[in-house]
Amino acid sequence: MNNQLKTIFVLAVLLPIILLVPAFVNAVNAQDSGLSPQTIENVSAVAPESLTQLSVRLKALEVASQIDSYISEHPEKTIAQLQNDSFFKSLAVQMVGNTGYTAVIDSGLGIIYFHPQENLVGQDSHIFSTTLPAIWSIMEKALGHDCKEASGFYDWKEADGSISQKFTYIACVKSKTADGKALMVLSTTYLRELEANYYLNIYKIGEFSTFAQDSIKQKAVDVAKQLEIYIKSRPTMTVAQLQNDSYFQPSQSSKSERQAILQWLTQILLLTGSIRTRRLSTLI
Repeated sequence: MNNQLKTIFVLAVLLPIILLVPAFVNAVNAQDSGLSPQTIENVSAVAPESLTQLSVRLKALEVASQIDSYISEHPEKTIAQLQNDSFFKSLAVQMVGNTGYTAVIDSGLGIIYFHPQENLVGQDSHIFSTTLPAIWSIMEKALGHDCKEASGFYDWKEADGSISQKFTYIACVKSKTADGKALMVLSTTYLRELEANYYLNIYKIGEFSTFAQDSIKQKAVDVAKQLEIYIKSRPTMTVAQLQNDSYFQPSQSSKSERQAILQWLTQILLLTGSIRTRRLSTLI
């Protein structure tokens, strides 16, 4: 057998084994984490950083960024005020794809501030150390003076007492509230679609996301109408002039709102004959 054939033979034998090693490691780690047999079975079938895990991670980072922007532009708001802020609440609790949701917790104290299971809001997450050890082991890695990102599989107790298998990724929010509260975002997804459909409907997660979308859309429509009137009354103004016009700047909108409004303003501005550029992002 020549060297080339030997190489092909070795690869053919070893490659399947190599590919199975990560899944094996996941399974072993799951065995030591206190997870239920059902969750261990699900974990063993999931490859490292699967598309599902990636989407959960990206959603956690996205929501953490949105919350950070909102708090940065509303530095006067305490956590209590944010809990009474409908728009902020819709940022904190969002859908993760079609099978999950986000929640917001105090990264220093572990207090749950926003969660679709309303009975958990205000609770200290340290209670999970004895009742739900798998999720607590993940949260414990993130909690502390210096918040750290963390992730993992866990068993979760639903409002009706049943146990579901889930995956979570925790991302940290940089800005603190007016009363010094540090926050972190838990992005989580169900491992079984039937459970996701059932519980997301019970917790009415879609209503939170719908409110955010409707709120942003209405804000965009209102601002767009105001700017359309303003621009039409000043047909000779250029983009550069508008950028230096204090009235034209949508300063009352938060960064998260302005990003959503951008696409609406773009449509209005491009209809105005005096504006001949598509580089409008600096206006927002």
